[in-house]
Amino acid sequence: MKSVFVILFCLALTVVAVGQEGKPISLMGRVMDSYAQLVAGAEVVAFEKHRDYYRGPEYVKMLTSVQRTDGDGKFLLNVITTSQYDTYVVARKEGFTLGWDALSYNDFNDKAEGNFYIILEKPNILAGKVVDAEGAPVAGATVQVLPKTSYLRRLEQRPIYGPKKWFTIKTSSDGTFAFKNLPADASADFWVQVRGCDLVYHYTPHRMEGIGFEVGSEDLELKLPHGTMIQGKAFEKRSGVGVSGVRLLLQVQDSRNEQQQRYRDHELVSGPDGAFSIRGIPAGKHILRVVTPSDRTAEWIARSVTVDVAGDEGLKNVTVKVEKGVMLQVIARDRTTGRPLSGIQMLVDKRGATRFKRDSGFFRIACTGADGIAHIRVPSGRCNVSVWRSSNDYTGAWEVVQATATALGRRQSRVEIMLDPRSRIRGTVVEDSRQLAQPAVVSIYPYGDTVFTDSSGKFEAKPANNIPVTIVGARDVGRNLAGLTDVRNQAGAMRVELKPAVSIAGVITNANGIGIPTARVHLYILTIHVLRCVILVDEVIADREGRYKIDAVVPEREGFDYQISVNAAGYGPVKYKRISVKGRAGEVVEIPAIKLVPADASISGVVVDKSANPAANIPLYVHGYRSFDQPNRSTATDSQGRFLINRICKGPLIIQADAANSLSGSGRLYAQGGDQDVKIVIGKEITHTGHTSLIGKSLPDLSGFEIEP
Repeated sequence: MKSVFVILFCLALTVVAVGQEGKPISLMGRVMDSYAQLVAGAEVVAFEKHRDYYRGPEYVKMLTSVQRTDGDGKFLLNVITTSQYDTYVVARKEGFTLGWDALSYNDFNDKAEGNFYIILEKPNILAGKVVDAEGAPVAGATVQVLPKTSYLRRLEQRPIYGPKKWFTIKTSSDGTFAFKNLPADASADFWVQVRGCDLVYHYTPHRMEGIGFEVGSEDLELKLPHGTMIQGKAFEKRSGVGVSGVRLLLQVQDSRNEQQQRYRDHELVSGPDGAFSIRGIPAGKHILRVVTPSDRTAEWIARSVTVDVAGDEGLKNVTVKVEKGVMLQVIARDRTTGRPLSGIQMLVDKRGATRFKRDSGFFRIACTGADGIAHIRVPSGRCNVSVWRSSNDYTGAWEVVQATATALGRRQSRVEIMLDPRSRIRGTVVEDSRQLAQPAVVSIYPYGDTVFTDSSGKFEAKPANNIPVTIVGARDVGRNLAGLTDVRNQAGAMRVELKPAVSIAGVITNANGIGIPTARVHLYILTIHVLRCVILVDEVIADREGRYKIDAVVPEREGFDYQISVNAAGYGPVKYKRISVKGRAGEVVEIPAIKLVPADASISGVVVDKSANPAANIPLYVHGYRSFDQPNRSTATDSQGRFLINRICKGPLIIQADAANSLSGSGRLYAQGGDQDVKIVIGKEITHTGHTSLIGKSLPDLSGFEIEP
């Protein structure tokens, strides 16, 4: 049961796009440079990440053609997307870095629009060399960069793909490559493909997706593994006849193994007589699966096959035994109405496949069709059917059903799953007790939909799963109107009254009081009932003097507080700073200047285990300490246990080595930005005291030591 939950949790964060209905969304915004100057003529495109099935290779679907910003740096992209969480906008212009952002709404959001501020900064380099297993340079290799944003938490574990030609180059005759248009605060992974190899190798400092090679590095070495070939055949289990057209997927068996060369999950199709081959497979254990997109009924099924490659020895007798299995029908219905439900995703498994150690069991992700039925081929015998919410209208609670799928001639085993509708918050937004003249934006807190009111001011919104709603808020930014209603003080339909609101304004500066352009500002609300900060408004961007303004804010009153967070490239953030928003309707409340600390320091050292041996490939994470905020930075130790973390602030910090739940435990170091040669011991908490230098200082009084001149 635990393994089923792990797979479903992963599925909840993965777009299995096939079979889902798209939603029209307007993506609008502006492109500007790091001085808040608007950038005209920048190329802008929207894309969406997809998978055809669970654990399948991720790929990009372009949602628009490349468009250009107008004279004011504005763009408007009308797209149809199946997942708001996996929708991105990327921009570029000669002389600047690439810039990108993600649609920050989750898939509960029905407002169906996105506002972006894409910042194109001064370009920085990330360069290196591709070499073969003997260290010789490889010319003509295709290298694709997968950049990640480190200083914005909403993007730090979301690699950017975009148009392939924007992110891909070829190595030169000496095997070198250089990407010269990346932001300084980014890191990146690489995909590398060479002639004569079917696999695309994946290079990263660590398997944790938020960790990448730091921009600014120019001496990376991407070494190709010794690769070999496997050959095999897919054949029908009973007759032994080869089967062509079987869709196969090759994967690394244990993604946690830091020693095995990674590669993109590789798809292939069996040829005549079921024959197949794959070139360039590195040593180690791999899994070969029979797969089918989630919106189709599989023609063939099979248990997964473990492929163990030793050294340079190839394999010529890999066999995949396929079968028709038996047909299982899973019918999803609304529990209250009995209506069949389309687009409901589910996992059917024969043995518990875990997230990391992918065993040889059978599992399949499927999706109900327009008739509310999923037709799934499964091996005969007992199997689990686990239903996951894939529609905004139904709860995300797990339901596991034991289904007996046995060979019953032409009869099919059937399982009926009853799903509970998500709860609704319904109400009306009014102005001066009258019907609204124009739509307002309604949000429910702490988590749930953001929607527009209809022509009569009515709205219907859905909270996130199992999280009680405490506040319903409405805003009309253009007319500076806002309202908040405590849900627990009203019974039945909610009524939110828009009233003249206040604006808040302020400035983001450095230590010298100079404004910081393009600082990103978020306003949060914290209620006494839910001790969690929840974002209140879309982010705003500071202008060229570092000034910002947020309209349509309800004046502060008993029961909730306002907090503000600020992020800017090259600086440490300010997180959840309490501010006072007391003022009369129509007033502008001036917030005291918020000063950011430059991220111009570094820290370096070594990680050792309990026996004082260097700990290789250990992830490290930087956090602030004693109310001092540090940028989000992460890296991994090299083969000698060494590390270097750049672009942090001078000030207190904590470095955590390895995850808290790792088998060997984690190490914690209390230090200061700028410390060098620090040592972190796995399983211990240590404070780095450093040393005191007398350079540039007066010598102490030595008379007490009776030293003669």
